[in-house]
Amino acid sequence: MNPVTHIPSDLAERLAEYAREKQHKLDSRIMLDTDQVVQAAVLVPLIFKEGEWHLLFEHRTEKVGTHKDEVSFPGGAFEAADSSPEATALREAEEEIGLLPQNVHIIGRLPVMKMFPFFQVTPVVAWLEPNSSFCLSQDEVSRTFTIPLSWLGQPENWHNQPILHDGVEVPVLHYYPYKGEVVWGATAYLARMLAGLIY
Repeated sequence: MNPVTHIPSDLAERLAEYAREKQHKLDSRIMLDTDQVVQAAVLVPLIFKEGEWHLLFEHRTEKVGTHKDEVSFPGGAFEAADSSPEATALREAEEEIGLLPQNVHIIGRLPVMKMFPFFQVTPVVAWLEPNSSFCLSQDEVSRTFTIPLSWLGQPENWHNQPILHDGVEVPVLHYYPYKGEVVWGATAYLARMLAGLIY
């Protein structure tokens, strides 16, 4: 697959249409078994480097409360001072990886995802200034890395792997390792969604 050198000019419209089409299906597929749903948001950051567009990921530390030692996008739970999911995503990205809000250009949203045990997550898609610098929270993030959209968009680079959930094997999307990093679960679904919309 050829490198992605340009973001489509109508990507915001593609995101909005996709969210409208897919939200009901996603809502009916996963039901959170709790009345205490926590609203959250993640930043799905595109960055141009080495002649093509990549997605930026973070690798979480062993110290965090959830999803220890896993790959994710920057993000977290809504706080009372946040005016929108975009505000949550920007605040969390600054707290976790030191990404300055002025270096982030919001494009739109992917469908809201339900994540066990009790999170409902709004994915906010944005592109970053290529000279963006990062200062990682030592308690939360061990490293950041990027993967080209062209690699994420190739079907031969992902597979469904069974995960045991409540005694039942559930197929979960996994990417094959990229330079030692494994993207899987909701993060992998979001990466594949975005790669598909851009292609």
